[in-house]
Amino acid sequence: MVQSTFSIRLDEEVKNDMNSMCESIGMSMSTAFNIFARAFVRNRGFPFEVKLDDSGDPWDGFLEARRALKERYPEEPEMEEIDAEVKTVRSSASH
Repeated sequence: MVQSTFSIRLDEEVKNDMNSMCESIGMSMSTAFNIFARAFVRNRGFPFEVKLDDSGDPWDGFLEARRALKERYPEEPEMEEIDAEVKTVRSSASH
């Protein structure tokens, strides 16, 4: 299985809390994110319910995130690229 890396931004307090929790159950944050990624692919979406709070328009956060992604990645991936990525993750999950 070919491994790759990526970086994410987290609030430092959340990162520290997550790291402590992961250590307490004997895993790294990398392992926790891998578990999440595999569950996300297997479920074809979030492996838990995603809700918006009542503090504003429910589409605000989504639209802001979508705009940021479009700015950073102006071209959408081709369906073949998405299928290949899903197959890669599924095959690595079955091993």
